Amino acid sequence: MKKITAVFLFVLWLGAGGGAAAQSRFERSAQRKRELTKNVEWPTHEPVMFSLRRGGHRDDLIQTYARQHDPDNIQAQLAAGVKYGRLHFYKGFGIDYERTEIDKSIAMADFMHKNGMKMSIYVAGTMFVETFYREVRDAVNWEQRDQNNRPVYYSDTQTYRHFACPNEPNYREYIKKVLRIGVEEVKADQIFFDNVFLQPEPKSCRCPRCQRTFKDFLRTRYPTREAVFRRFGYPDVDYLVVNDWDVFNRPEDVVAVDDPVLQEWTRFRNETLARTCNEYYDFIKGLNPKIAVG
Repeated sequence: MKKITAVFLFVLWLGAGGGAAAQSRFERSAQRKRELTKNVEWPTHEPVMFSLRRGGHRDDLIQTYARQHDPDNIQAQLAAGVKYGRLHFYKGFGIDYERTEIDKSIAMADFMHKNGMKMSIYVAGTMFVETFYREVRDAVNWEQRDQNNRPVYYSDTQTYRHFACPNEPNYREYIKKVLRIGVEEVKADQIFFDNVFLQPEPKSCRCPRCQRTFKDFLRTRYPTREAVFRRFGYPDVDYLVVNDWDVFNRPEDVVAVDDPVLQEWTRFRNETLARTCNEYYDFIKGLNPKIAVG
């Protein structure tokens, strides 16, 4: 029993750092890289104007943001073995408004590529109404609108960011202009999309485009009057109205989605989003099949 106790205490002593065991090569490598990168300002996918507009940033934001783009800062990452970074690119303020920051990412991407690094660029999924609507006057007509004809916001605290309707072809064509810059000018290795999603009920888009496209979707799925009647009890899809929500009829209280119109509306929204994502994916791959898409 005394021998076992002695061994146990010796193990505890080693675990507490009392032993003279040498570091492993992995520990030595990690320690060296921590030293090399302790002053690195890691790149961020957020352009400086967004951090300023959102608030809650560090007091030295302007200085640290400038430091991200410094070649010496990238060299420090390279010395530590870093081979990849994600850069800011398009946040939704508008191409013209973001062009200065896009050019910074172009220069940074060029430097990274010349040094054997890979880089990803960030493409956001909302429209900043304070700037984008000045650049593209018609963009106000591209918004998602809820059942009360209100814009669909990114969040309750960022109401200056509106979601575009995925069934609006002009918005999709605008994003393709953004993507072309990313492929041909930035020469990105990956294009990463963020916030390309539909808000949950009761914030589904009920704009005239979606209502019209939904009926076309149903006509394709149920091409005859008999098929429509068997599914909905009516002879024509034009009779149908998508569910409304209120405090007495809350989507979170739905236990089973058994309403046939709500079932089809749910499927329609999923397929709409999938089609939009596939359209962007195919466009990027058509320009350069070697680019990864996230």
